[in-house]
Amino acid sequence: MEIDIKYRTKVATTEDIDLIKRLMANNPSDGRCALSVKFCKEVGWLQPNGATKDMVARGYMLALYRAGYITLPPKKKNPSNPFVLRKKPCQVRIDKSDINADLKQLLPLQFVQVRRTALETLFNSLV
Repeated sequence: MEIDIKYRTKVATTEDIDLIKRLMANNPSDGRCALSVKFCKEVGWLQPNGATKDMVARGYMLALYRAGYITLPPKKKNPSNPFVLRKKPCQVRIDKSDINADLKQLLPLQFVQVRRTALETLFNSLV
C-alpha cells in the first residue's frame, strides 16, 4: 500500500499505521491523547528535554484518519486553549546592569530547551 501522507517532516509509513492500529487494539479504552503518547514512546518521538511529541503525534494521527488509513476513538473532550487561559507569569527580579564586554569574553554560551522543566517559569517571566 502506497501512502501519500506527510505531516510536518514525518512521512507516513505502513509500519506507523500498523503500530497505531495495534496500539488501539491493545488499549481499546484509551483516548487519542493516551494513544499519541504511547505511539511517541514506541517510535522514540521525543523532544530534546525528553518529553513526548504527543501533540505533533495527534496531528499526524489525525492526518492519517482524515485520509482514511486509520480510525480514531471519538474525542473525549474539546480541550481549552492554554494560551488563552494562562496566567501572566510572576515577575522575577534580575540584575539589569549593562554588560560591557566582547562576546568572546562571555563564551561559551549555552542554549537549552526549558519547556516543561523547572526553568520554564523563569524563562516566561523574563520573556
